[in-house]
Amino acid sequence: MDSDILRDAATIEATTKRITPRSRSNSADSSYATTAVATERRESNPLDHHVKCDGCNTNIVGPRFQCANCPSYPVSYNLCAECEKSSFVIHPFPHVFLKFNRKLDHPVQTPHPLLPILYDGDFMDSIGNAANYVHEFAFCDLCMTRIRGVWYRCGHCNSDLCDFHEETHDVDHSFIVIKAKASLPVLREVWDLENPSSDSPLLQPVFDPRQ
Repeated sequence: MDSDILRDAATIEATTKRITPRSRSNSADSSYATTAVATERRESNPLDHHVKCDGCNTNIVGPRFQCANCPSYPVSYNLCAECEKSSFVIHPFPHVFLKFNRKLDHPVQTPHPLLPILYDGDFMDSIGNAANYVHEFAFCDLCMTRIRGVWYRCGHCNSDLCDFHEETHDVDHSFIVIKAKASLPVLREVWDLENPSSDSPLLQPVFDPRQ
């Protein structure tokens, strides 16, 4: 009698193991798990801004350029690094952009432009040779030479950097990107070019303090 009970119990256990469902590679459970992992990876990627480029309509991963002359609330105008190269064509205004190298903890949002129009009235003449254009009023704080090409002005500490030294700056700071001839009178309305440390920062901290 006891042996029959043990044999029946073993049969039930074996049958239960055989009918226990397993997740197949193409099952809904497996698909959900794969999606969840992919979403988690995407959420944890600091270079993924979760913002669409207004030029090519793709998700921006890597540097994000936000227009500083357009209102940024409720929505901002953004370009990816590739589209920003043609910003004067894609976004046909004499506007400057802010450069954010990774996803912000505190988005820059304002219903008003952050800056006035900085470019000179004949700035279009400098666009054709933008890579070699020398900014008459801007010296790189590190190499102490007139900035040629892109002029990066820090939105937090007002440092002026050339294209080469921009990458050496504080990773928690973001830049105003000036690519063509700027108007000296307008620049002086916005900043004290002779004593930049006296100016208030354009931007508040956009990243949480690192632990």
